[in-house]
Amino acid sequence: MPMHRLDLHSEFPRTFRTEQVAGLFGLALDELAGERLAHRVVADVPALDETWTIGAIVGPSGSGKSSLARAAFGNVALDAAEWSADLPLIEALDRTETNRPHTLKQIARVLTAVGLASLPTWLKPYRVLSTGERMRAELARAILATHAHADSQPALVVFDEFTSSLDRTVARTLCLATARLLRRAPSVRLVAVSCHADIVPWLAPDWVVDLAPRQASSTFGPPQGEIHVSNLGHLPIVRAPQALWPQFAPHHYLGGNLSRAATCYTALWEDAPVAFCAVVAALGWRRTKRISRLVVLPEFQGLGIGTRLAEQVAALEAARGNRVTITACHPAIVAACSTSPRWRYLGIKRTGSTRQVFAGREVASSRGRSVASFEWAEEGDGGRATEDRESC
Repeated sequence: MPMHRLDLHSEFPRTFRTEQVAGLFGLALDELAGERLAHRVVADVPALDETWTIGAIVGPSGSGKSSLARAAFGNVALDAAEWSADLPLIEALDRTETNRPHTLKQIARVLTAVGLASLPTWLKPYRVLSTGERMRAELARAILATHAHADSQPALVVFDEFTSSLDRTVARTLCLATARLLRRAPSVRLVAVSCHADIVPWLAPDWVVDLAPRQASSTFGPPQGEIHVSNLGHLPIVRAPQALWPQFAPHHYLGGNLSRAATCYTALWEDAPVAFCAVVAALGWRRTKRISRLVVLPEFQGLGIGTRLAEQVAALEAARGNRVTITACHPAIVAACSTSPRWRYLGIKRTGSTRQVFAGREVASSRGRSVASFEWAEEGDGGRATEDRESC
């Protein structure tokens, strides 16, 4: 673990105002420039040839975090590059320095992993995104850029001001989603540089450098704290009134009204609803229910909450003697069901379902959309995705 010693100095020009301030407060400018504006940083930072996936450099503003990151890893800290003023996010992320465009599947996978799974958000330009959404978009762009340059060594992302501008609940879920992504795809390394030390238990880094005064320290070992996503199985799942749907409708890729016959469930995070699932009877099929709506609030996406909610709802309905199916075109849902032993692949419809009519009126369906269908099969009885299935 290399040791880095940095002597940082703040330079300032001699001007009328600086001389005036010095005279007003009785300061000796030579002494101020030579001592009081100087700052020394001494820290051990793991090298790139050591085994780690996530690192963190934390400390108050002005403690030398960014300078240490540049000294340890070169000038790779993520700067706020310009975004197109009008291009939707899904299009803006297709631009790389190597001129090798990313596939839609790659972009969708990374956006989902960092917690931007809402299709309406994909269609917005960067300038209209919220602060939390912008940071997730920046992280997605950094990860996609590393894939474009990836070689035999894990790519490195140094993210300055990590979560610094976020609400701490949003910061927490972003850390959890990021850790989940990187632990499952160790081809990318992250160094999170932040003035918020509270990210450490949420991000669970392999090493931490804390530059807080009189507390400067380095730790290198197993991930700090716990990645709380491992406890998602304990999220309370409860029946929910249909009146809860408008809170989630803007974030669902279909939107629209909810069937008046739908049975609704919600997942609770600290007693607040963060995900929504609705099941309805499948027309023409006896004792068959289908999951018609599944949506997670943006700040809680990327944690696997939607997948876990769908599984628990399917298990509840199956326990009542119902067959349970789900039909979707969203890449995240298709990918989750395709790789899960609990869902059995039924087939793919390139142009969606046929026209459906009930009681003399047409019923909303997947007509005109390419969709994949799965049936709840309990653990160990599912089917794996084929190449044809993944193209959905």
